[in-house]
Amino acid sequence: MRVFILEDDEIMSANIERILLENFDLMITHCSNTLDFTNQYNNDNTDILIIDIMIDNSNVLELLNKFVSTSKPIIFITAFPNAQYLNFTKLFKNSILLIKPIHELSMLSFIMRYQENYLIDQGDYLEVGNSTKRKEKILYKNIDLVEVRGNYSIIYSENKKNVIKKSISKLVIDSKGILMKLNKNIAVNVKYIDNINKENGSIKIMDKKFIVSEKYFKYHNS
Repeated sequence: MRVFILEDDEIMSANIERILLENFDLMITHCSNTLDFTNQYNNDNTDILIIDIMIDNSNVLELLNKFVSTSKPIIFITAFPNAQYLNFTKLFKNSILLIKPIHELSMLSFIMRYQENYLIDQGDYLEVGNSTKRKEKILYKNIDLVEVRGNYSIIYSENKKNVIKKSISKLVIDSKGILMKLNKNIAVNVKYIDNINKENGSIKIMDKKFIVSEKYFKYHNS
């Protein structure tokens, strides 16, 4: 996901970037003045905009009308909130206004919400359910475990269990590296790979213990 930061306070800008990169896998572009913004900003190539309302003692809100779509997710930042700023930011339906010093959790929660929408838009999800009305989208990154039962795969995610008629190999391929096989009947989220006991080739996930096949154990242990 791509984030653009317009902030003339270098310390503030660096702090925002640090917080974001500690919590998300993002591509971040930042600039400190309106001239660089007009030259570098591309609305179609930006997923979230973080912008200080006052740059070089100038109000940048008029600039947004020219370069930024009203549907763009935006985090507005200001040290001097007033009714004018609040009313203008309401024109951007997917925006929040944060007061300096910014509340870190509010910023992260906002980005987390749009990150999930972004992953779904990118097709990084699995559809489960028995009918069109009951279809549910599960992000691959939220899948903990896949277990084969006959011709079906059982999907464990966020304390839920879903059954889908799809091969485990297909699920692993479609996850684009998020799921990895432990044996022909088990795949897990890559975040659990470090939990493999290298002495006996076993792994415990969600109170379940599995044996990693020799073929996959050699791969994960390499």
